[in-house]
Amino acid sequence: MKKICSTCASVFTLIFLMLSGAALADTLRLKDGRVIEGTLVSRDQNMVTFNVNGQDQWFPTDQVAGIDFGTAGTAPAQQAPAAQPAPQAAPAPQAAAPAEVAAGTQLTVRLSDALDTRKTGKGQRFTAVLEADLVASNGTVIAPRGTQVYGRVIEADSSGRLMGKPAIVLELTEVMVNNQMKPIVTGQLQATGDSAARGTVGRTARGAAIGGLIDGSDGAKTGAKVGLGASVLFGKNHIQIPAGTLLDFRLRTPFYG
Repeated sequence: MKKICSTCASVFTLIFLMLSGAALADTLRLKDGRVIEGTLVSRDQNMVTFNVNGQDQWFPTDQVAGIDFGTAGTAPAQQAPAAQPAPQAAPAPQAAAPAEVAAGTQLTVRLSDALDTRKTGKGQRFTAVLEADLVASNGTVIAPRGTQVYGRVIEADSSGRLMGKPAIVLELTEVMVNNQMKPIVTGQLQATGDSAARGTVGRTARGAAIGGLIDGSDGAKTGAKVGLGASVLFGKNHIQIPAGTLLDFRLRTPFYG
């Protein structure tokens, strides 16, 4: 009888050891295919807490496919990868400050269209090209020589009603930069004739006022030396500025390229 009891005790001991080696565990199945064994600690609508090898790990509820309770552990528990810190966004590049052409900068242009107070009306547009590079304060060339510029006739009077003598007033309004028309603000350029003038007298077109810089009977001959039509012609009751005439304007406000 004692021998039988001893045998039973051995069997019970073996069963106990087998059960100890195959400890019951919970199984966490994730939607990405991972299967993790451990012990469920807690679960709510936002987070599942799972203990794996004595350490608590947390998983968002929306990533959990299911939980199996009390299954025998037959495979080593898989460690969830440590959360990676969110990459920091690279700082946005600072936009370079636009190049500035200072107020007072002179713009010399060559007139593309002939202007005549007998035909030209107030508000009429005209075109010209830069005679020299338009350069910013930092040395950047904003618009090279030959760039198209645009202007407007402010006043055009052959009869002398406005100023008592023939007059024409011009200003530049836009310059073409990178195939875009950009507005500019310049001082006005004025040519005033003499209704009592004899015949036609050549006058230079350079300067703030494009008239009155060359006088006397020798004026036409002297004006011709400026070259390539760079002269203003004054008739008895009109003013004519031929195409090719050089005109000087100055910026009234800074221009940003």
